[in-house]
Amino acid sequence: MSTGAWVQRSKKKMSNKKHFEKYEQGSLRVALAEDDEYRHCFSTTCDAGQLHHGGVDQPIFTCQSCQHKNCVACEIDWHVDETCDQYQARRRTERGEEDERSRAEMEKISKECPECHAPIEKNDGCDHMTCSKCRHEFCWLCFVDYRNVRREGNQLYNKSCLYYYPILREAEDEFLVAEDPEDELGFLQELEAAARIAGQNEDA
Repeated sequence: MSTGAWVQRSKKKMSNKKHFEKYEQGSLRVALAEDDEYRHCFSTTCDAGQLHHGGVDQPIFTCQSCQHKNCVACEIDWHVDETCDQYQARRRTERGEEDERSRAEMEKISKECPECHAPIEKNDGCDHMTCSKCRHEFCWLCFVDYRNVRREGNQLYNKSCLYYYPILREAEDEFLVAEDPEDELGFLQELEAAARIAGQNEDA
């Protein structure tokens, strides 16, 4: 008896019938997979496979075990009503759209430090950012250097930034309601003075 036959016989004796059948099926699939024309069925409920002699020139094959239709060129379930070229073109378009959406989402939560260009991610919290690499402090919205804001006030923010002082003032005016006009004027004067030194007092 050859060594291979003896090993096979020993495995059969040591295993129950069900396990040995699974072992034989697995061994057969491994051996068949070495053939370039062997294809696995792509159905999630089927573990069969077969030889497909047509290659990518005849991309569709129907599994003899479960009748599931497969595409060997695209290596997926058969794309009904689409040629391989049409399917692949559609998938390229979809992947491009998915990549664009991913980039847009990343831009919302990730930017480069204006000082050292290290990537910084913002999940929540205020817009006063501190780079973990170089410790540079800046505004998440307009990238202004916070050292200058502390020294000279909120008017140093970019004019399109939410924290630029005139924009803050307009926002306060829209929501401010006072019964006494004189009290309102006094409040606005106090607000103006506080806003001018907001950057200096921010970390106090």
